[in-house]
Amino acid sequence: MSDANLNENITLLGYRENLYNYLKYSDCYICSSKSEGLGTTVIESIILDISIISTDCGGWI
Repeated sequence: MSDANLNENITLLGYRENLYNYLKYSDCYICSSKSEGLGTTVIESIILDISIISTDCGGWI
């Protein structure tokens, strides 16, 4: 991120138990998983009308 000068625009929070409090104030959600079973956070992003950027991770959706 430093090479692309994105440090001031993107914050990486690491693992969080409850994403909702962060997700509801986000401009977009990035799902970078290698695989997903149900993709609950993707569903939550859809419900909150947040843009999603995702890898081709397969799974249920």
